[in-house]
Amino acid sequence: MDAVTGQPTTGGQRGLGEPDGFGRYGVPEQTEDGLVCHECGQAHQHLGLHVARAHGVTAAAYRDAHGLKRSRGLVASAVREKIAQNARQRYSDGGSERLKAVRDPTAATAARQALARPRSAEAAAILAAAATRPRPHTRTGRVVVCQSCGAEFCPLVGAKRRRFCSRSCASRHNRAQARSSTPGPSRVKPGPGALPGGSGSSANGGRCTDTSTAGAHNR
Repeated sequence: MDAVTGQPTTGGQRGLGEPDGFGRYGVPEQTEDGLVCHECGQAHQHLGLHVARAHGVTAAAYRDAHGLKRSRGLVASAVREKIAQNARQRYSDGGSERLKAVRDPTAATAARQALARPRSAEAAAILAAAATRPRPHTRTGRVVVCQSCGAEFCPLVGAKRRRFCSRSCASRHNRAQARSSTPGPSRVKPGPGALPGGSGSSANGGRCTDTSTAGAHNR
């Protein structure tokens, strides 16, 4: 039975808080002398060192066997606070500044490359050529003003003639150009004798008024 959830455990797995050796499963117990070892019941300030020397197991294996979190340090609270205090003291005394003063990135890179497997002449030539070749994401260094929103940007090497800062600006500009170039519907101004209901229609509804033509049709 899990002491926290109250649910029965299955598959022989122990629940959190159940008896486990000289302690409880998943619970790191600490006394004034240090952390209590689940294997022998002794308390130690550095429990990780104790289980490695006395029981022959690593700290990671000890955590897995007794349900402790992997992020749980196997040291007492006093030791953990002392370690943090020493770290703060080193940085407050200018330790970081001394480190910056003595560090040499060039020498560190050279030492790392010396330990690595040497490259062949062909591989070195390929890498040298790739280092001098302009990359697609390299900027031209020329400032261009977007023709749509007016923002300033540096185009990529592969887009030297770019006029817009984004696709949305380009699309907005193209739509505006299309609207301005498309002519609207033609409107014919009605004549003086046209009726309001029809464009270009005469007062008699657009019927022919030539009597001779009408008579010819009647014949």
